[in-house]
Amino acid sequence: PMSYISTTNLELGRLMRSRSRLGSKAPGYAAIVFGLPFVETTRTSTMATDGRSIFFNREFVRASTDTELLAVLFHEGLHVSLGHHLRRGSIDPKTWNVAADYAINLIVRRAGLTLPEGALLDDKYRDLTAEQIARLLRQQQPEQPEQPEQPQGEGEGEGQGGSGGDDADDDDADD
Repeated sequence: PMSYISTTNLELGRLMRSRSRLGSKAPGYAAIVFGLPFVETTRTSTMATDGRSIFFNREFVRASTDTELLAVLFHEGLHVSLGHHLRRGSIDPKTWNVAADYAINLIVRRAGLTLPEGALLDDKYRDLTAEQIARLLRQQQPEQPEQPEQPQGEGEGEGQGGSGGDDADDDDADD
């Protein structure tokens, strides 16, 4: 079969191919992902979404297998379909992102997809919402001030299936 991979941007071509493969595995989520343009960035070390775009780091895509890219695209589609970019409220952005990743990655694994090494996975969070997980995470952390309500859908997140937390900037998007 003929492959339509960009010769000028191999990473973008691989993402487009993975997105097409997602269409046969999870058509509903693929429909969401198909509606989001890919945007290359160095502000994330992996992939992220703000609900309007999917941001990708070229080096992350280059280092990931096709199987992992499929899982990460499903992960990003879940962030959008679950409204994580709209639901953070006053929760600290990093705590929210970690909580959302824990919630989503269990779904990705249950779907039989393989997340990249280091993805945030813990069965103790099975069947919990991102809000419930964030509450548990906050109980484990030293006291943090409440954050102002987030402007809807602004910012660009860090991470992919949640290796995250190692980047310095707080932003409002979900990984």
